[in-house]
Amino acid sequence: MDEALAHANFSTCRLSLNSHPIPTLLSNDERSEVQLLFDAARGTSGGRQTSVEHPETVLPHQQGLFGHPLLRTHAGFLTASERTLQRAQRLVELIETAESAQDLRRVVKMMDQLSDELCSIMDIAEFVRMAHPDVTYRQAAHQAYSKLFDYMNQLNTHPQLYFQLKRAMETPRIAQDFTPVEHQVAVQFLRDFEKSGVHLPDRQRARFISLSNDILSLSHEFLHPNPVTRTFPDSIAVDSSDRLQGLPLSVVQSLQHTNQSHPLRIPVPSSLSNMITSMAHDEELRKQVYTLQKQTSTQQVEVLEDLLRLRKQLAELTGRSTYSHLFLEDKMAQHPDHVRTFLKNLAQHIQPQVEREVQHLVAVKHQQAHGLSSSPGLQAWDQDYCLKLARAQLRAQCQSDSLHGYFTVGGAMQGLNMLFKRLYGITFEPGTVAPGEVWHGDVQKLSVIDESGTHIGTIYCDLFSRPDKTFSGAAHFTIRCARRLDDDIVLSSSSTDSTGSGQMSTAFHSPLRAVDQVRTDPATGQQFQRPVVVLVCNFEQRQSPEEPTLLSLFDLETLFHEMGHAMHSMLALTSFHNVAGTRCAVDFVELPSVLMEHFAHDYRVLKLFARHYQTGAPLEQAQLQAHLAQRKAFIGIETTSQILMAVMDQCYHGHIIDSRGANFQDVLQYIGKPSLTPFDTDPRLVNSPLTKLSASALSPGSQFTSHTLRMLQNAGLPWSPVPYVAGVNWQVSIGHLVGYGGGYYAYLFDRVLASRVWETKFAADPLSREAGEAYRDKLLRWGGGRNPWQCIGDILEDDTLRRGDET
Repeated sequence: MDEALAHANFSTCRLSLNSHPIPTLLSNDERSEVQLLFDAARGTSGGRQTSVEHPETVLPHQQGLFGHPLLRTHAGFLTASERTLQRAQRLVELIETAESAQDLRRVVKMMDQLSDELCSIMDIAEFVRMAHPDVTYRQAAHQAYSKLFDYMNQLNTHPQLYFQLKRAMETPRIAQDFTPVEHQVAVQFLRDFEKSGVHLPDRQRARFISLSNDILSLSHEFLHPNPVTRTFPDSIAVDSSDRLQGLPLSVVQSLQHTNQSHPLRIPVPSSLSNMITSMAHDEELRKQVYTLQKQTSTQQVEVLEDLLRLRKQLAELTGRSTYSHLFLEDKMAQHPDHVRTFLKNLAQHIQPQVEREVQHLVAVKHQQAHGLSSSPGLQAWDQDYCLKLARAQLRAQCQSDSLHGYFTVGGAMQGLNMLFKRLYGITFEPGTVAPGEVWHGDVQKLSVIDESGTHIGTIYCDLFSRPDKTFSGAAHFTIRCARRLDDDIVLSSSSTDSTGSGQMSTAFHSPLRAVDQVRTDPATGQQFQRPVVVLVCNFEQRQSPEEPTLLSLFDLETLFHEMGHAMHSMLALTSFHNVAGTRCAVDFVELPSVLMEHFAHDYRVLKLFARHYQTGAPLEQAQLQAHLAQRKAFIGIETTSQILMAVMDQCYHGHIIDSRGANFQDVLQYIGKPSLTPFDTDPRLVNSPLTKLSASALSPGSQFTSHTLRMLQNAGLPWSPVPYVAGVNWQVSIGHLVGYGGGYYAYLFDRVLASRVWETKFAADPLSREAGEAYRDKLLRWGGGRNPWQCIGDILEDDTLRRGDET
């Protein structure tokens, strides 16, 4: 299960590789329309629009997606991409021909403007191709994205751009005039060029571009598998309803009523099959369902393994031994060995706790087996079942009231509104949604306003599930970055400047130029592009018009997490697109979002808004503490599961693939086994299962990703609380292997950092304006424009951490 990393942050594009009011006790001065915007029934609040039932129908007054007239139809993506290519090519010409010191001084700015030009389309296209309900929009967006991605890869291997950047950086009178952030941007561009093999001969550069495009295609195929390729059953037979003991009686009766055939058929995967793995007493049934749930087509495994092979080839093409080496060299961790040390230390640190938790669950399993248990120890199909039983026992022991009914979507959004007002002096205001501006009537628009009344950014909120929703997780999507605009190079359609030439050149503008794009900094007079983001969640729709959507504590954490990303985007005030907001190192970007989860657990924060939706009664602190104790009772097992996936990710992107087929030395280093090869002749090792496994992995068609899982899980603790289940391929369910390939450790890494920031700055007072401003000024405002170790060191006042990338 990928819950802890279910929160995605899509901000990867840059010129690089990479009806009824809810009872409330809020004071009058803090009452706003935000709660009603999300809690009122559809059509009763000012910001809610009717559903976009026919997005292909264009009305004369329609604005287009995100207010862009060009995107009134899907065909606008093609037009926008073509115009953007023209503007990008003009910028490339200007960079290539820069000769004077004045022109060379503008090279970094022009390259950043070039990055913004491309991402102005690619960021929107990335969101639309993943989340728009209309397939024609998704297809058009995908085509536009792919076209510009291909061009971006050509730029990443463009020798003249690289030469001009180096020339500017190596000219003292130019480089000494760079601001610190400008220098950081220049270094980042230079590093990205070199990671892209810009120094390679023409043939190898062309190979790099081809590999990058193939990787993009495989990534999309992995995230959107073809259901036709399924070669295994989509249901299991249950010969007697007695085997469903443990499930609610109403569920069993409903199944019997709707399923007249005998035996009963249980669709897999489904909510019913999930219920069986967590509630059914029959262990053999749980095993059957679990095994089928975790199976996948051979083709899907092949897609993943082809993706890993191409990533390895890409790394080797640029002179790195593995993709992990390539990926990590500009991250906080810097090297696979550092990641291995971090994961091993963390795993060993929590191992005693995990052992106690596993023993507890095994005891629960045998106590509650009802004579149906058939296996010793804790198995993979037992984990959810035993956790549910153990937590139920804890609830019974503490006799705490449920948190059900205390968190509504609107209440939570209002709570965030009040929290951010206290910490940063910013508030949310419902925005006016124009016809055609959003992709569904459920989508709401929030303007982010600072204390001076300035509109600093926009957040679109698509928070509710629906049958046609194509994106099923929770994510933060960047649509437009904040950056400085008034010092932009004005582009013209002619390569000849009109000054002194007697020729006229016509200025041409960005195809998705927005009317509300610019805000002016009152202190400096500088103009900045307003950031725009989308938050996507999948909270259950209201059960009736009279009731709002209710959130669990996990749902609340999810909302707070994604809003942490949004605040990073809103509050980072940088001059450059390439380091704006969440455009920073992957092992730094999750810190603001993970930190927000601490706020979601603090009673001093929750009491701002947590009231029962029917009675208005406030949440009691004892209720919260009892619930948190239950949630954290098995945190060790949950963390170990994340460590396992992080180790798996490192192994997949390490030395596992070599010229002979597969090499499991990275796996062996993690689990502390002797170094073995497929060709060991030592009699003591010939019959070793690890040796046999390595040898079998060399044969064509073998699934080395599944073999890796088997080795790691069967090694036991500290890597896995349960052994591997033969025949399953759950690795293909980890979508983060695409977006976080080589960086899955980042969530755990940032959880450690966020805990230190919380304890140091906010634990004493989570509503402290002083702490909020310090956090904003020392960390959030920099985006990726400063060494993240220095940001961490500054907020924690720790000189050792400031030098983190040197020690």
